Amino acid sequence: MLLGGSSDKYGNRLEGIDKVKISNETFESVKNEVSDTGLTEDISTRIQGKIVYTTITLKSDTSKDKAKEIASNTLDNYSEDELKFYDFSFFLKWNSEDGEIVITGNKHHSLDSITWTNN
Repeated sequence: MLLGGSSDKYGNRLEGIDKVKISNETFESVKNEVSDTGLTEDISTRIQGKIVYTTITLKSDTSKDKAKEIASNTLDNYSEDELKFYDFSFFLKWNSEDGEIVITGNKHHSLDSITWTNN
């Protein structure tokens, strides 16, 4: 017995994505804002489905609170429509004397703020 199904791995979850595209200019403004803090070594952004992934590598002397603030401030670069459509996932990492530290945070499209874990 074979069950029918969609060959699209996202099903209909991406419906409307063509109406809420995030421009390269938006990603560049996020990168510039993060770089301008002087507290980062690298930043990358990518979209997979309806999730915007942002990875920020911070300088070793950056506090966890400051790192979270930098990530939270990036949301100001996105339009209201983008914030209500996409989920955002953050990976903040840096080296300390105890080894690599990684903090993750996620913002669901229906929420106004980032929920942080591993802090």
